[in-house]
Amino acid sequence: MLGWRKEEHRMAASLACRLSVVATALGGILAGASVDRSIVGLPAWRRVGARPWATYSRQADLRNGQILYPFLGIGQPLFTIATAVAYHFDRTTPRSAALPTYAAAVLSVGHVFATTRAAPDMRLSE
Repeated sequence: MLGWRKEEHRMAASLACRLSVVATALGGILAGASVDRSIVGLPAWRRVGARPWATYSRQADLRNGQILYPFLGIGQPLFTIATAVAYHFDRTTPRSAALPTYAAAVLSVGHVFATTRAAPDMRLSE
């Protein structure tokens, strides 16, 4: 029985590790897209004007963006929360990882909430 428990813990640790790698990768893509939009895109659109920016945003966000953005915006928090759950049940992981693991889950939920409150209504007018 003791050997079975050790194998179970190894599987849980492996699961928490794999989930955290996926969550981190998705978070990196999400952060990169945000940095690009903030530093490169928004200053350019300020010079171009609101109407061209709105037209471009509708075409980008409501076309291909309808696939990528929900995948990143929902997938990243789900993997982060799943990581925290797997970590919670894995007693072989270092307890010093508790604060960053749980903080990442809470902050990812906060990000989702902030994004849903800040996203404009940009339905296609075609």
